[in-house]
Amino acid sequence: MKKQETEKDTEQSDQICWDCKYQQIGGNTFLGICMWFSHHGKADKEIPPSQVDIGCKYFSRKK
Repeated sequence: MKKQETEKDTEQSDQICWDCKYQQIGGNTFLGICMWFSHHGKADKEIPPSQVDIGCKYFSRKK
């Protein structure tokens, strides 16, 4: 079970906001905004410091 948890943690850490195609540097913070929301008909959101190095379920790698 520990091995599966470690693999999941590694996979999650590879999906950080810095590598996501939806991150756009700008807004009121250095961390930028997440544009996933505007691509789905909602207002963009600023990326909170607590989330930027973790990522989220909307992650899509930059090409």
